[in-house]
Amino acid sequence: MQCIYCGAKSAVEKTRPTADGIEVVRYRRCQEERTHSWQTTETINGHRLDDLYVLRTGDQRPLHQWSEDKLRSDLVESALDQLTPTEVEAIVGEVVVGLTRKVRQPGDQSMVLKTQLRQVRHRPKDVYAIKDTDIRDEVEQCLRKREHDMIRVLYSLAVRGRVLRSRQNEVLDNSGWHRAEDVLEWLYLDDNYPHLQPARFPRREAVYEEIWTPEANGMDPVFVRKKPRSGRSTPLAFVKDQFVASIEKAVLGRPNAAALAQYVSWFVLRQLTGQRTVSSSQLGVGVLDCLRRVDDIAYLRWATVMKEIDSVEEFHDEAIALVLHPSPRLAFADRIARPIETTRRPPER
Repeated sequence: MQCIYCGAKSAVEKTRPTADGIEVVRYRRCQEERTHSWQTTETINGHRLDDLYVLRTGDQRPLHQWSEDKLRSDLVESALDQLTPTEVEAIVGEVVVGLTRKVRQPGDQSMVLKTQLRQVRHRPKDVYAIKDTDIRDEVEQCLRKREHDMIRVLYSLAVRGRVLRSRQNEVLDNSGWHRAEDVLEWLYLDDNYPHLQPARFPRREAVYEEIWTPEANGMDPVFVRKKPRSGRSTPLAFVKDQFVASIEKAVLGRPNAAALAQYVSWFVLRQLTGQRTVSSSQLGVGVLDCLRRVDDIAYLRWATVMKEIDSVEEFHDEAIALVLHPSPRLAFADRIARPIETTRRPPER
């Protein structure tokens, strides 16, 4: 670039990115007259996030186009209402800036990959994508910098615990966390918590498994009494759909999550059948006990909120207890659309 004052050649002495990572500021000086100096703001050539797809690492298939709304939704759902809207927006903004910088890096330094997108009744087309793990790592890094330790744990339980399936509905290899041991391995790799690393990795003892077929309830609860902060609470109408929706937050990303939430609700309500009014703590503990037998990852998400776990050390204790003191496993009979009627004989006299 020529000197803007005298037309001689100039040289760049310093370059720094702007805060949003989309532009750079270059400090230039004339090579003939050293007193001639100025700065320019230039747009970086490279990919735009909005033009990229997200590549599913399980089977290397482009899943969807990059979406800031999807990032926001994943963060809100995984955090289990532990973040304020202001905090969510700040984290999303920081992650977008970080990813924007990285996708605009030149050549081999960029995280952008070229792949093919399959289309119905059309030939595959070439698209550019970033890996879903790159997005995950950026979010985890942001949460760590902000010292949101337990939010990072909840986010990782949801995202790293997400089990992916192929188009044939088969679970993909190395897809998602399956047991508490997977969570502990991840935690032990974190150099922020070296004091949690045990001398020997714990081993889980074998336990028996019960297969349960949902049975129709005689009567579901009519009212639920929520724990008040002070004074006496007023019973509220029990809404089963709301109960199931709360369980779905715990089983987020787990295999057949919607069906699993329904089964858990049936199991818990079966234990409470005939009780016209129940407390929210009865429901919460019922789900806690059930998930501990059914799914380690979902249990840890529910326990974090139910037991008000607010430190990684407490969370570690909860996870390692699943290995050292496992509950008897509970499996649900497959392909049951609704609880079935059962006939019971009267007791013999």
